[in-house]
Amino acid sequence: MDKMREILIALVRIRMLHAIGAGVLLALAFPGVKLAGAAWVAPGLILLCALGEKGWSVFRMGYVSGLAFWLTSLCWLLQIPVNKVFPFMGWVALSAYLAIYMGIWTWLCHRLLATLESNVLDNFASIGRLRRMAWAPLCAIIWVGLEAVRARLLTGFPWNSLGVSQFEILPLVQIASVTGVPGISFLVTWCSVALVSAGWLITKEPAARKLWTGELFLPAAVLAATWIWGASELWHKIDQKPRTTLKAALIQPSIPQELIWDAQKDTNRFARLLQQSESAAAAKPNLLVWPESAIPAMLRYDEFVLRAVTNFAVKHQIWMLVGSDDAIRKDDANAPDQICFYNSAFLVSPDGRIVSQYSKQHLVIFGEYVPLERWIPFLKKLTPIGGSFTAGESSTPFEFEVLPENATAMSQTHQKIKAGVLICFEDVFADLARKAAENGLDFLVNLTNDGWFQESAAQWQHAANAAFRAVETGRPLVRCTNNGLTCWVDAAGRIMDVFYDEKSDIHGEGFMIISIPLTEPSHGPITFFGRHGDWFGLLCLFVTVCFAIHGSVRRLAPTIFKQAKLP
Repeated sequence: MDKMREILIALVRIRMLHAIGAGVLLALAFPGVKLAGAAWVAPGLILLCALGEKGWSVFRMGYVSGLAFWLTSLCWLLQIPVNKVFPFMGWVALSAYLAIYMGIWTWLCHRLLATLESNVLDNFASIGRLRRMAWAPLCAIIWVGLEAVRARLLTGFPWNSLGVSQFEILPLVQIASVTGVPGISFLVTWCSVALVSAGWLITKEPAARKLWTGELFLPAAVLAATWIWGASELWHKIDQKPRTTLKAALIQPSIPQELIWDAQKDTNRFARLLQQSESAAAAKPNLLVWPESAIPAMLRYDEFVLRAVTNFAVKHQIWMLVGSDDAIRKDDANAPDQICFYNSAFLVSPDGRIVSQYSKQHLVIFGEYVPLERWIPFLKKLTPIGGSFTAGESSTPFEFEVLPENATAMSQTHQKIKAGVLICFEDVFADLARKAAENGLDFLVNLTNDGWFQESAAQWQHAANAAFRAVETGRPLVRCTNNGLTCWVDAAGRIMDVFYDEKSDIHGEGFMIISIPLTEPSHGPITFFGRHGDWFGLLCLFVTVCFAIHGSVRRLAPTIFKQAKLP
């Protein structure tokens, strides 16, 4: 008995190592390594590790894989330049929470095949063919349903959904204009589970070719159809002729986060920002953009900063889109002296007026606000921020007129331009971008500061997540960042004109001149996703909830009837 127990413990440890390896493999699919093909294998391998277990060990194996994935892909959280204890605690706590979804996924997928007491792997080949073929797409539906929950629960964290790993596979990316990222997550998960299922059947029944080819035919056919349609859409978008182009200058100041928190260095860093902007203005752009956190004081209240910005706009006859904090006295009779602070963006006209303002709606927990700080004051000590921001209430389009880049002396007609603004990681939330584009935009612009994470994979991961907003809305996305990734993304999801400094580094200091192609104006959403939102993700969530309820009822019903006292 002792020998058998030692063997079982050894097998569990081996499975645990395999589960960790599968989770790390999945992390390698995302920017940092960008091994996109790993995403087509890893989910199936995670299931394979868990399906040999019984009872709640199934959940545990999935949880271990999820923990390995999130600890690996979010390791850039350790770069936050504060007391290293707090970033470490945040990294572990966030990863531990997110890993729960992977544990739930493996447990529910196991329930689809058999009861928790069965050894699914040993009996996999004997399971009915139709049931096996239906299992893979149902696993994909559950995966997408849980991603939908993760994107919304506890303020939401849609970062690194599985489909994001394919951001460079452009024919596949085009389906996001219909389903959003969930459609890609579904296809990748379906193919992964089907591929691993077929591989396991080959090891069990190598001679029975029909047994495993049936597992692959349907997902391969759907993938091929999606790819062909996507390639056609991609060609159409690339071939589309713009009505005009907008010449814009994007400033990347590359200010270290510690310097942003150092008030004594404000004057020097602002002077450097103006110097960079003077160099960029020599190219005669229509629009000059500064990122989030570039201005060291509140634009509307600091006389020196306001004068410098407005004078610059007048001097160069240029529109300026800049990020700055703001404050407004709260209109509340119960708290007449309370002031609300906002993370905002402003549009400054060539005549030196502030004509539009947008305040960030989705704030970063512990980065821009402290939850329950009124009732649990010590939580403020867990964050470097001095106080909490207030969330903005709605999207505000920035409208301005410019002389097109291709205008001639005989044609001096100004073009009306409308832009939607997203601040910081708002560009990872599909619904925020969709709402910003509801009234018909020419392009989206994101002002962000990833300097919190120094020079790490965070910049590329952020850009990869953001690229899908362009495909979903059918409009270009311009990204102006503090220390990378400054670029623009066309409506096909191609990341264009990435800023590199003279050392070929995306994190460095400098500016970039871009020409943004603008298509014919639209009075509303121009894509299916733009009109209907995350319909596919919510549909998968509905199916997942129905399955969970159905499974619970089936499991509990025999016990209920057995305990009932019949007359």
